[in-house]
Parts: sequence; structure tokens; C-alpha cells
Amino acid sequence: MNIALGLCLLVLTVAVQQVSALECYHCYTGCDDPFSVNGVSKTDCNGSCTKTEKDGKAARNCFPIVQKNSCEEAAGVNVCYCTGELCNGASERYLSRVSIVVTIACVCMSVFKHIF
Repeated sequence: MNIALGLCLLVLTVAVQQVSALECYHCYTGCDDPFSVNGVSKTDCNGSCTKTEKDGKAARNCFPIVQKNSCEEAAGVNVCYCTGELCNGASERYLSRVSIVVTIACVCMSVFKHIF
């Protein structure tokens, strides 16, 4: 049983290290809504993805600090932060890598519980 638990923890550790960076859309022009990913670059981010809007114009980028999924408005500028993979794109929902890792962990624990 200790070997199975150790193996599961090793897999989870490797998986979590792989999801430490997320990918965000990166654009300052041509990224207004409705948003099209065609021709828009992506960037690796160790914080949160952002979408900033002012006067109907949008910019999408990475913010170097992890922020909770939220939006703030001040002086006519609306800034939204998110922590999912390519979450600063269209309003579609994306399954984040963290959600995938948590699901795998739950399945591993359930399987090992029934085996031993």
C-alpha cells in the first residue's frame, strides 16, 4: 500500500510542477470583443491572465502576480483577472490544468482505496 501511495504522490508532484505556468493571450490591438484568436499571440504566465477594457477597446496580457478570478473597475477601466488556461480569451470556459490534476488525484485515490 505504501508503494501505491508513494507512486500516486510522485505522479501528482510531477503533474503539479508541469501546471505551474499557464498560457494567456497577449495582444494590445485587434483583440476587442467579439474576440478572435486568429493572429493573436500567446505567452507563458506565472501569475494571472488579464483582460483590460476601456472605451470599447480591449487588451489581453499576463499579470505577474496570482490574483483571484475577479474583475475591478476604476476610472472607466475594467480589469479582469483569471487563472485558467487561455482564460482571457472569449467568454468560453476552459478546463484548467489544475482541475485536471485534481480530477486525476481523486481517481487515483479512489482506485487505490478499492484495490487495497
